[in-house]
Amino acid sequence: MISKMQEKRVSIRRYNFNEAKYDRFYAIAKQSFKHGSPWTEEQYRETLSRKDLVFFVAEIETHLIGYIGGKLSLDEANVYTIVVSKEFQQQQVAHFLLDRFEEECHSANINTIFLEVRESNEIAQSFYLKNEFEVIAAKKDYYTHPIENAIIMKSKSRKKAEHGKEADFSYRDKL
Repeated sequence: MISKMQEKRVSIRRYNFNEAKYDRFYAIAKQSFKHGSPWTEEQYRETLSRKDLVFFVAEIETHLIGYIGGKLSLDEANVYTIVVSKEFQQQQVAHFLLDRFEEECHSANINTIFLEVRESNEIAQSFYLKNEFEVIAAKKDYYTHPIENAIIMKSKSRKKAEHGKEADFSYRDKL
């Protein structure tokens, strides 16, 4: 059987803050997360208009199927959210989004990336571990609806491969 991604080409690009697709971001989060969207539609509107944040979107033609967003600071970055529409999960979209976020970090000379994940979200934790994140701490009762601990994870950017060679991100253009 051919996957939905194989049927059509997926592109990953930087999100333009003037696009006002916050309702689509919210809809994907609402249907993809176990406990619904972690943010309200209004919080997405406010967040997506902030110029101090960077978001990348995965699309098929102009149809939004996933995104990653966070903040790049002087020497570190924080992933605030990463989500892929249910019908496109398990097809490496999240991996390609994370790679694109890391490319942006590499361009800004940022080597360390942090994120929080629900303690019960073992699928996401496994994904991050496979992508070279490590557990460094926990935050008690960090999440609400329901109240739950957060696992804090950290990654050194994968920008350098063994022996100081640049990592090859060219494969993501072949989606």
